[in-house]
Amino acid sequence: MYSILLVEDEKIELDTLKGYINWDEIFIDKVYTARNGRSAIECIAQNEPDIMITDIQMPIMTGIELAKRVREEGYKTKIIFLTGYDDFNYVKEAFKVQAADYILKPFMTEEVEKLILRIEKQIESEKTAEVSLSVAAKHMIEQLCRGDINEEEGNRLSLRYFERPLGEVAYGLMALYGVEEEELLQRKGEGLAEVYHSFLIGDVLVVVLQSHLYFWDGARRIQNILKGSCSIACFKEKISLSRLKEGTEQLIKLKEKIFFEAKGEIVDAGREQAVQAEREGVKGTISPAKKENLYKAVRNGEQGRAEEELRAVLNSFTALTKEECIQEAFGFYYELKSNLAEGDSQLTSWIAEREEGWEQKILKGRYWEDIVKALFSYCSSIISFFKKQHENPNYHVIARIRDYLEYNYSGVCSVEEMAEEVHLSPNYLRSLFKERMGQTILEYVTEYRLLKACELLKDKTLRVKEIGRLVGYDNESYFGTVFAKKYGVTPNEYRKMV
Repeated sequence: MYSILLVEDEKIELDTLKGYINWDEIFIDKVYTARNGRSAIECIAQNEPDIMITDIQMPIMTGIELAKRVREEGYKTKIIFLTGYDDFNYVKEAFKVQAADYILKPFMTEEVEKLILRIEKQIESEKTAEVSLSVAAKHMIEQLCRGDINEEEGNRLSLRYFERPLGEVAYGLMALYGVEEEELLQRKGEGLAEVYHSFLIGDVLVVVLQSHLYFWDGARRIQNILKGSCSIACFKEKISLSRLKEGTEQLIKLKEKIFFEAKGEIVDAGREQAVQAEREGVKGTISPAKKENLYKAVRNGEQGRAEEELRAVLNSFTALTKEECIQEAFGFYYELKSNLAEGDSQLTSWIAEREEGWEQKILKGRYWEDIVKALFSYCSSIISFFKKQHENPNYHVIARIRDYLEYNYSGVCSVEEMAEEVHLSPNYLRSLFKERMGQTILEYVTEYRLLKACELLKDKTLRVKEIGRLVGYDNESYFGTVFAKKYGVTPNEYRKMV
């Protein structure tokens, strides 16, 4: 739908023009009116109508003068003159101010409607051309950033799309680290008007900013909209198209520094000394003694010492590039796993219960700080296991027996089998369990079976006999006796209560 402004000093003619045309049928949903040129300028400033029909002869400001003001102030409103003079001089003046057409008084409504429909088609064609031109211009800017076109070709395209040479066209330039392009595009609907164009170079999201902004404020706003999930390097000054490649290369170099040192920060790319990709240090230089010290501290449950040893190991990785660092960290994670956890079913089970997606956090870590946290968290889970074991040597034995009972409660729970599993005698296991849990193994398993039975009794589709079998009682009568002894009611009576 389109909008239109009608400008006519004669009230009768203005009302006629507004009231006799079926605006809905010609896709006009907003009709504004003004009685003179000054009011018309105010209306255009507020509403920017697509089309304006204006009388030529008016007091205060003529239609020609009004049209000149509209063009001087940069509005793209299509102008149609309404005149009673079929005079070539008026027509000539009208087209000097880029009028779309003119209508002679007295006019037929059908004539006005046809003309407006034609102007609307023209507007659509121009919009399509503008979009195509904008897409081509953005593509050219991306090519300049990537260094895919030379200066001669860049100048030719710059003159075509911007009507100025490369050195006279400038934009803002920044890079976002630790964010996917889709995240930025999804947020555009939240008012990211700062972004002119964005594209990925490797894992760095390069963003070209609208040239009229204060770029540092734009960087802060983008980071706020993305909820601080990224780091940004931003040039505070405009970058001419001829320097886009140089600026982009600087942003790419900065990714190493950002990864290791600047999580969630905004860095001034114009002042920051780029970190060289060739960093000092050699992969795989961690001594076996260093690793053994770490393993020993972890097995002893010494949190402080283990963290100190782990930090020393991880610090040696920061001499590498980002990609090498992630690779080494992931390899070290698997080394920890194989040396400390593999082959120990109790420890493996303990870690699984505390799983926090460590592998993915290391592999997909956007910043070194995130990878370090994941490795520290993994080590902490192992340390807590050994710490418990040192505080109470039988802690994990009891936990393992409970797991066995809760897994096998519906069948036969063999004390002999459990004892063999944890390398203890059956009698010692019985007394240890009673000491730690305050009840015998039989009492524990009975209580667990009855709790499960209570849950199943809520399901009215299951018969009591079936429920007894599901919780380890083949004899329905015995199940009823045990249940009544514990709860003071039979299973059927309990079912009615719930």
